[in-house]
Amino acid sequence: MGDPVFSAWPAPGASFVSIMVAFLNICYTFIGQITLPSFIAEMTDPRDFPKALWSCTIAELVVFCTIGITIYKFTGIQYMTSPAFGGLENMYKILSFSFMLPTIVILGAVYASITGRFVFIRLFSDSKHMYSHTVTGWLSWGGILIIIWVLGFVVSQVIPFFSSLLALVAAVFDAFFGFIYWGVAWFRMRSADRREGRRVRSKEWDMVLVLFNVFLVFLGTILFLVVGTIASIQHIMEQFAVGAVKGIGLLNTRLLMSALDEPPPSCRWVGPGVGAATGRRGLAPPEVRTPRTVARLQAHVNAIGASPDGVSSKTCDLSQPDTIEHNVLQLLEFATEGGKLDHVVFTAGDAISAIALEDVTVEIIHKTGMVRQVGSITLAKYLPRYMNVSVRSSTVTGGTNTWRPGPNWAIIAGSGGAIEGLSRGFAVGLAPVRVNCVQLGDVHEERQPAVLESLRREGITGPRPTFASAPRRAESRLLTPES
Repeated sequence: MGDPVFSAWPAPGASFVSIMVAFLNICYTFIGQITLPSFIAEMTDPRDFPKALWSCTIAELVVFCTIGITIYKFTGIQYMTSPAFGGLENMYKILSFSFMLPTIVILGAVYASITGRFVFIRLFSDSKHMYSHTVTGWLSWGGILIIIWVLGFVVSQVIPFFSSLLALVAAVFDAFFGFIYWGVAWFRMRSADRREGRRVRSKEWDMVLVLFNVFLVFLGTILFLVVGTIASIQHIMEQFAVGAVKGIGLLNTRLLMSALDEPPPSCRWVGPGVGAATGRRGLAPPEVRTPRTVARLQAHVNAIGASPDGVSSKTCDLSQPDTIEHNVLQLLEFATEGGKLDHVVFTAGDAISAIALEDVTVEIIHKTGMVRQVGSITLAKYLPRYMNVSVRSSTVTGGTNTWRPGPNWAIIAGSGGAIEGLSRGFAVGLAPVRVNCVQLGDVHEERQPAVLESLRREGITGPRPTFASAPRRAESRLLTPES
């Protein structure tokens, strides 16, 4: 991946929609003016509020900009995660979350309190419950807060496009809360001052203030309410169009998959098979990512993505040492555009021919382990940034050739055995995420007869194997409680 790359300008090729969404996300952080009247009303001396506002705003700008720029400078575009400290080592990440959680709770309490107060005043403005300690008043206040917190939780869980949602909220609400309301409020206060006989210092200064507040209303209306809303909606539509978002409430059933070899459009290989089986279990139309380096795979991407099973695909080259980390990160970024992953199944591997030991070269050994070992290790290295930390499973598939290798299968068997050892190591390194190594056995597809004939000629013994279609085998081994 190289050294961190950073720039003060948008990345080359960035669309206006993506730039606008990023801008609105930043604005959402700073626009909290709707809370100001409540704070002013509760101050002992409201005339002190400008000093508090200046102090808070300056501190906010310094802290936000300093921390944000520092993290961006040393993390770079290619390593950036959301939240930004998600790229830290586990210990520092835990420390960061320990400081962040109280802030989130306090901020949520502030907004919930202000919203609840608005509703409470609307309901009880002319009653004794507004100014006296009554059972009805306290129960109503508690019920309002509970409803607000529950609604906030539901929205955060069922909307699978968080950054786009923030942008849409900023465009629709912050247009009023940050700009339009205050411009209109100034004109109303100006009219009240004129009726009371109070004047500003000069006509010139009055004209400056008039133009400034007209600009505020214009900015909130055009840039935020019109352009911002259109850009946010367009961004959401684009996410649905490219498969980054499958539907409301389906975020936590998204999958990251990789195929064994060349997945035909009929979904007979393992990655798409698991996707189809998952869909039939009612978990989702899952999102299946299929990294693969061979050019012919790209021809199948559109067919798989448009399949009725709801399987979508993306190619990812795991075969080149110089680009594997970059490609894995790109895949993970693509797979988590709508939110973090819950399940990962890694089945990637190059098709390798049986080779006699006397014909083995260092190049062949490196190639054998590149996708299976280096690929899975690289994925495990970056996965904690992109996966929800829970006991949900992360699965690696091995091979039965480890137990019973045929002639000239030493290298292949070694590769399969390494996967089992890696899985145990991943289970420790990725804890508390559960890591399974599953032996899928044989999967029936069009090349199976030739494979069976080859094994029969080479003297395979033991019970005759049974075969199942990829979706059925994947369903029985990966998705049932017994597995």
